Amino acid sequence: RSGYPTQRGGSATQRNGYYTQRSGYTITQRQERHERNERHGHERHGHLGHSSHRSYSCIMQSTRLRSPRLASSGSQVSLGFSSTVPANNSGKDVILCVGDSLTAGKKGFRSYPSQLQRLLDEDGLQMKVHSSGVWGHTSQDVLKRLPSALQSAFTEGGRLAFVLILVGTNDLLHSHPHQLDYQIPNIINNIRAICETAANAAFFPHVGVLTLPPLASRNPARLRLNQQIRHFMAGYAAQKGLSERFLVDLESLNPSLAQDGVHFNDEGYMEFARRTRAAILPIIQAEAASKSRLVSKSWLGSWIESLGG
Repeated sequence: RSGYPTQRGGSATQRNGYYTQRSGYTITQRQERHERNERHGHERHGHLGHSSHRSYSCIMQSTRLRSPRLASSGSQVSLGFSSTVPANNSGKDVILCVGDSLTAGKKGFRSYPSQLQRLLDEDGLQMKVHSSGVWGHTSQDVLKRLPSALQSAFTEGGRLAFVLILVGTNDLLHSHPHQLDYQIPNIINNIRAICETAANAAFFPHVGVLTLPPLASRNPARLRLNQQIRHFMAGYAAQKGLSERFLVDLESLNPSLAQDGVHFNDEGYMEFARRTRAAILPIIQAEAASKSRLVSKSWLGSWIESLGG
């Protein structure tokens, strides 16, 4: 308070395990002054008869530990990160695809996000697929840049409805064969953190994780990783929350569709998109049905009220 430092050591009186030097006052003298002010009804620092003993560093620590949540303030909605989105968005619902080069796609071929956009357009769904794939990125890289990827998706102007996660390929490719068994738990931990961050973003989007498609040089490790992803998602999807958590399984894709053993051709990425569409379509339909029921109940209630009037 008032800019005085709090420190360990020194010759001042101990308070809650800390020592403080503040204008030569002892704890007893400060308490007496506080009681005098309280009796006379004086306001100190905008708080009537109240004094906070928390240091600035403690306040900052408690702020950093808060998880990303949706908090409305005026005409803006605050994100867990240092950014805001308009509260009254108008536009298509957004699907964010985050990952590495399997999400970004290869030059000369249509990426799976662009193929997914094509399928959703053919279904007549008003949705925008936003791709955030970066070549060479590991699961740790994706976790670090996820806040900026989410913010980029919010610029599309609509509600963030889904976040699709495809990571782990570069973790395996960049690891020595003898280190792969140690690397897999790290990948799972990063996927867990990515899922939690995404699920708590503004609008509480549904979160889907894609297993790794065939990977020629690391296929045994890929199969073990996919098994761990399925195990994690089985428990994660069972948790009750504001959004759905689901798996998109790419394990059984035809390896011949990967021209270089890692990246796929148009037919391969279209298969990515078909399987993703099959996973998200039931969720979209369930939401539409729920909204329809709410509208019907509202209309029925209004009609009954009008009869009573």
